[in-house]
Amino acid sequence: LSVEEVQRSLFQIMDYVSMQFEDFDKRGMIIIVDWDDFHIAQFKPAFPKATLKTIQDLLPVRVKRILHVNQPMVFSVVFSIIKPLLGEKLRSRLKVLGNPEKLKQYVDPPQLPAPLGGEFEISLEKVKKETLKL
Repeated sequence: LSVEEVQRSLFQIMDYVSMQFEDFDKRGMIIIVDWDDFHIAQFKPAFPKATLKTIQDLLPVRVKRILHVNQPMVFSVVFSIIKPLLGEKLRSRLKVLGNPEKLKQYVDPPQLPAPLGGEFEISLEKVKKETLKL
């Protein structure tokens, strides 16, 4: 995915979730990054910085947490490079969990996506279809 596709997807997901949960704007958003299908060949140096700028500066909603699961071993190297670029507030909200089972400590099952052990049915295709209706 390109940076633009990720940014567009984040905004579409945010729109979709705000339609599903009335108090979304008050409660804030938890972003779950599932690295399960990631391959190092997909990594582009500009990608993390642009994505973090989107999260820190462009999302019009409070980001409560960013939870990473299924991260590859190379993640710790990349994360150590990126971490200094983050604001203190965002850095404190990042959690590297590894095992998706740990997500249940931060997200209630009704709001946790089904592929990660929760009950919330969501797919990017469904999100795109629903948000295009707006």
